[in-house]
Amino acid sequence: MTATAAHGGSNGPISAGTVSSVGRGGAVNLVGAVVYGAANFVLVWVLNREFGTQATGVILIGIAMFNISLNFAQAGCSTGFIRWMSRHRALGSHDQLRATVIVGLGPVIAVATFLAVVVYAAAPTLAQVFSDSGQAQNVTTVFRAVAPFLPLAAVYMVVVQATRGFDTMLPQAAIEKVGRALLLPVLAWVAASAGLGSDGFARLWAATFALALVPAGFVFLRLVNRSVASQGVQHRRPTRRLAREYWAFTAPRAVGQVSEVVVNWLDTLLIGGLVSARTAGIYNSATRYMLPGQFTADALMQVMGSRISGLLSTDRHREAEALLRITTGWQTALTWPTYLVVIFFAPPLLEVFGADKVVAEPSVIALSVAMLAVSMVGPVQSVILMSGRSRQAMFNTLFLVAVNLTGNLLLVPRFGFNASGFVWATTIVLASGLPAWQSHRFLGIVANGPGSRRVAAAALGTVGTACLASRLVIGPSWCGLLVGGVGGAIPYTLLVWRMREELELPALIQGFARRKTTLEPS
Repeated sequence: MTATAAHGGSNGPISAGTVSSVGRGGAVNLVGAVVYGAANFVLVWVLNREFGTQATGVILIGIAMFNISLNFAQAGCSTGFIRWMSRHRALGSHDQLRATVIVGLGPVIAVATFLAVVVYAAAPTLAQVFSDSGQAQNVTTVFRAVAPFLPLAAVYMVVVQATRGFDTMLPQAAIEKVGRALLLPVLAWVAASAGLGSDGFARLWAATFALALVPAGFVFLRLVNRSVASQGVQHRRPTRRLAREYWAFTAPRAVGQVSEVVVNWLDTLLIGGLVSARTAGIYNSATRYMLPGQFTADALMQVMGSRISGLLSTDRHREAEALLRITTGWQTALTWPTYLVVIFFAPPLLEVFGADKVVAEPSVIALSVAMLAVSMVGPVQSVILMSGRSRQAMFNTLFLVAVNLTGNLLLVPRFGFNASGFVWATTIVLASGLPAWQSHRFLGIVANGPGSRRVAAAALGTVGTACLASRLVIGPSWCGLLVGGVGGAIPYTLLVWRMREELELPALIQGFARRKTTLEPS
């Protein structure tokens, strides 16, 4: 089995082993993404049901602040470790793996500890900025409940994501996307049943990072040590040169990583400050329907990242393009039917979280259209990052933050919280459009291929047509959703199956069917 990438009149074959490996990792990660997404939906449902919309808004504002601080604390090392672990292994410098860990983790712990102190001390001021006066005290309490867990959470997130640098998706999928994700809805129910309140659940939520650090740290150190031992070399001590090269890539990535999470969570904080904590809860709950596409894209980007880094490190650009086009086809095939259903049947889907969430329908539709567009270029951000262009990625995300912040501040006060959905949708399109253009312009790599375009047309002609007809005839109800979804899914599945060889679907399917996955570095 081979895959080809056409660019500039030349074809670049990619090995069957590479596609098969990505298929296995992609399958593991997609299973994890499905569980993670489902658990996230259940978590938000439990929060709204047990705590109410207003308390849920307070909790989500606290989570937003924690996640932004957490990404500051990681200092870009989650991506830095992935690139440098895979690069060391591709270039045969296994003896530098542990030295790279030492160079990276020290600053992470220091920055995280500093931020924990700042968030705790400044909690009252931050709460006044990002919530209405009636909920400022509750938000302050939540900020202070989660702040002490920042250092352990930062180390955990860096370590669990760094395992991907060894071409294995299983640790992150099992620990973060399945284990920790499934625990959170249970803790929400326990907190509500015990009468702990929003700060009590927030503390339990943050404590899960510390709990997950134990297995993640064990697996990561095992991967490092086994990789070194397999080459018969000894660990080297950190050097100034290694530190300089590592941070030359990672420091700009720190800014970019923070900017990305700011884009994802800033709207919740701004709505809390510009409108109310309750409205922030409505908006954030409603936009949970963006998660399937985001998790699918992240799952494919994560499994592809280390492979892309290895290919680009050895100047195999055509293979990198072929791999990117394959994963773009997979992403399009998985996400287009989902978001077409969401576009036509947003009202019943939003009612799952409560009848008051239906007012966010315009935001959900705008964001769904944006997700359809970005799936056509796939996880192209990995190409920019793994080619070593972390500064370029940094400037991209800083631009996105400026667009998001300006749009929210100008439009939300005038048009209401749904304007934030349109601003976020614009940001999402730019977040993929910029690296897609840069990948083509500077690396000669084109993400979009015939496969992704054909599968998008198939989804539009089947699922899109069936859902539109069902919406017009039956209306925006669960009955209409069922008729339209099933009526479109059957012909869509048949069409995609006919295109399975072009889309390299057998590799992904075999990944799902594979019963044994190894933790050994490949």
